[in-house]
Amino acid sequence: MAEITSLRQGGWRYLVPNGLTALNLCFGAIACFLAITGSYYSAGWFILLAVCFDRLDGASARALGATSQFGVEFDSLADLVSFGIAPAVLIFAVLTNDSTLGYGSGWRQWLLMASCSFYVVCCAFRLARFNVFAGADGTKIYFGLPSPASASTVVASLMTLIKYGGGGGGWAADVEILGGLTLSTGLRAWFPLVVVVVGLLMVSALRVPKMNPDKSIKGIYLGLNMLLIYVCVLLRIFPEYLAFMAVQVIVVSFSFHYFWESARRLSAGTVWQALSIEADPSDGVDSAPETGSSK
Repeated sequence: MAEITSLRQGGWRYLVPNGLTALNLCFGAIACFLAITGSYYSAGWFILLAVCFDRLDGASARALGATSQFGVEFDSLADLVSFGIAPAVLIFAVLTNDSTLGYGSGWRQWLLMASCSFYVVCCAFRLARFNVFAGADGTKIYFGLPSPASASTVVASLMTLIKYGGGGGGWAADVEILGGLTLSTGLRAWFPLVVVVVGLLMVSALRVPKMNPDKSIKGIYLGLNMLLIYVCVLLRIFPEYLAFMAVQVIVVSFSFHYFWESARRLSAGTVWQALSIEADPSDGVDSAPETGSSK
């Protein structure tokens, strides 16, 4: 059994990463509230803000030596809300309130509910599988599209469709990178299919490389783009750029999965292995995986 540490014995260090995780959870909850009340623009940015903050809890935990099994589980629960439930609620609210799409009632609404629910289930499975296989995944690869990248893909893509398809209030102050491009509102009618595909990518065995900035040309490119992402989210501008970056992650992952020899030598645990694996009773809090990794 793990030893309990008081605040005076250094337990205060755990308040920082867990506090950041709680903030991430709050962003997801606020996004749900805003989506329900019709503030789709703000709801989307709160989800993307949660994506940016997701890296901070793990970084602070490692810096303070405050990784714990509680932090891992708390982080996964927060991610389920911010990257699973919140995007699903936003998508459902946007599509059902657009009378031109036909998702407001009848079988189309049930179809939309099914696709959004499927996305949430896939996110929950992705997070649970990450916790189970975290110690076996190695240090340079994930199996399945991480939940933050999945949330970024569906949310930024939806916001781009709205921005260039007559999004209404809240978009007037945003500069249009794509100029006078006009996207038909009919494209949103197919968005549940995007939701299902992204959900499947989360639970798949797709080998996704861990992309961290370093001194190489690739690392510098990645670091600059990460900086631009943070700037866009904080200023609430250019969702189309964020959608492009999310799609780029998917394209790179498919290239890595099928064309890199080092990737083909790695294999992920199957669904049944994840469901039936038994925890090692000797594993304690000290052996828990680090928090804040892309789940």
